[in-house]
Amino acid sequence: MHLKSLVLHNFGPYGDRQTLRFAQPSKRQPITLIGGMNGHGKTTLLDALQLALYGKLAQCSNRNGLSYPEFLRRSIHRSEHVVDGAAVELSFEVHGHDYRVNRRWASLNGSTSETCEVFVDEWPDSALSQRWLEVVETILPNRIAPLLFFDGERIEELANPETAPSMIRQAVHSLLGLEIVDKLIGDLRVLEGRRLRSMARSEEDDTGFERIRGELGALSDKRERATYELAQAKAQHARLEGILAELDQRFEREGGQLWLDLRGTEAEIERQHEALERIQDEMRRLAEGVLPLALVRSKLLELRDVAEKAEQRERDQSALQILEGRDRELLGFLLKLGMDGRSAGRVSEWLAQDRSRLRGDQTRAGYSLPRGLVGRLDAVLSHEVDEAVARAGQLSDELEQCQVGLRDLEAKRASTPDEASVRAICAERLRKSAELEELRSGIARLNIDIEVSRREEERLNRQLAKELEEIAANRHTQRESARVLKHSSRARTTLGNFRDASLRHNLARLSKEISEAFIRLNGKGALFGEIAIDPETFRVTIARRGRGVCAADRLSAGERQLLAVATVWGLTRCARGSLPVVIDTPLGRLDSVHRMRLADVYFPNAAEQVILLSTDEEIDEQLLYRLAPAVGRAYSLSFNESRQSSAISEGYLWEVPHEAAG
Repeated sequence: MHLKSLVLHNFGPYGDRQTLRFAQPSKRQPITLIGGMNGHGKTTLLDALQLALYGKLAQCSNRNGLSYPEFLRRSIHRSEHVVDGAAVELSFEVHGHDYRVNRRWASLNGSTSETCEVFVDEWPDSALSQRWLEVVETILPNRIAPLLFFDGERIEELANPETAPSMIRQAVHSLLGLEIVDKLIGDLRVLEGRRLRSMARSEEDDTGFERIRGELGALSDKRERATYELAQAKAQHARLEGILAELDQRFEREGGQLWLDLRGTEAEIERQHEALERIQDEMRRLAEGVLPLALVRSKLLELRDVAEKAEQRERDQSALQILEGRDRELLGFLLKLGMDGRSAGRVSEWLAQDRSRLRGDQTRAGYSLPRGLVGRLDAVLSHEVDEAVARAGQLSDELEQCQVGLRDLEAKRASTPDEASVRAICAERLRKSAELEELRSGIARLNIDIEVSRREEERLNRQLAKELEEIAANRHTQRESARVLKHSSRARTTLGNFRDASLRHNLARLSKEISEAFIRLNGKGALFGEIAIDPETFRVTIARRGRGVCAADRLSAGERQLLAVATVWGLTRCARGSLPVVIDTPLGRLDSVHRMRLADVYFPNAAEQVILLSTDEEIDEQLLYRLAPAVGRAYSLSFNESRQSSAISEGYLWEVPHEAAG
């Protein structure tokens, strides 16, 4: 498997689209070097690789127990709106075919949806996309991913004598697939336990059969008693219903219902009195307003005619005054034009006659009326009086209805019997009703008991039939169980022997690989001999030439770090196939001498394709000079404070020396 490129879109600290193209497998320049400060996104690249491959099964560093949808939602770049989503895309080559896995997701209304699409040789493969989590296990099993994708923290744990054995055990079992063998052995133990319990139960079959028969007899008796009690209760129920019907008739004859309704009747009488008072108040307000004018409508109409004539006289008088002024101006104008006196006199006479027609009755004396009286009378006569008359009619009808209702309610109250005459009947009705309700509850309980007993009898009858079948098959079952137990025990022993033999064989190979790697890294071949791993405890011991064997915890801190790196290197070399190695912050607490040993010996030879994620303090300018000949591609990570996002650019934090690279 050879990685080709990694594309991130709005993932973690990375905004927009960022692309990494890896150095291709090579013995000369296998390393892709990526440099960045802490917090700029180195570990996010490691997470993106695993997320693209394994999806919800990926062992990402910052998941911390989150559900997969919540982890995806929080992985969307924070400066982007969550509905814009994020994506990771990994391209790699396996057995001559190019694969591209595109995994994208978005969050909307609190729900996160993910899509995974797989391309093979640039063609989308929907069937492969649906089965990708199964297929990827045949390419790079998830269980061995921690051996290939790891960080400095894992090196620290392997260098710790307390945690190293458990990590080596887990790594070896994952590498060899022995967890499947352990699972098979566990499943066989479960099967044996079930068979043994089945054989133990078979001896109790006869006892169980008699017990069920006894329970059936007891249930039958219980159901018969309940059926008899139910018949008695139904008869009592019918008798009480007859008594209650008779009491209801007496209660009705004595006016009991009227007595029960008395409070409601009195409340209704009170409401009717309030309505009557409201109607009378409104009628009084109408009488105080324009309603009385309806009685003198004809006189008001005559007054309107007089007022209208008076207003007309005022208008005529104004017109005469205007005409007299106009006529004087006209005569003056005619005289100026040279008209003789005789002709002007005739014109003046004609104009005087014309004005006399308009003067009419102006000479007769009249009486003064207020201005606007006609409009006010029109409003009163056409709207207010009519509306008041109509409303008065409605109120009169409502008053009559209210009075009739009051008379009926008063009659109903008057016919209501006194409390003493109906209280005894009420008390008796209440007692009998309570008895009837209690009896109904008892009948319901009896019906439930009978139904439960019937169902329990059916269940026990089915169980009895099953017991009979089991008794009939008991002898065959015992023989079958004995045969299964015998073969299961043999299979467990065989699997255990296989596991132990596989462990011994592969631990010997792994010890050899680790020994060679440790000597190459340490450069002290004359001091250290072979490394051994205990197959029971998985503790590591080292042979010192001429000084016996010492445990790993007797080494110096730097030597334990190198031993941890050698262990990872040995595990990687034991893995089948050509696989890439990704190391995040690889140098940990190593001193300068040991760092140079890793740069000279381990990094260029860890695998045919190596990806290093380093800070500026780990692979500095001096170490970069030594590592440069093995670097095929170099990138640096930068963080933009204003945009709050990281970006990937070509070239390491410092320029790779050309003379070293050559």
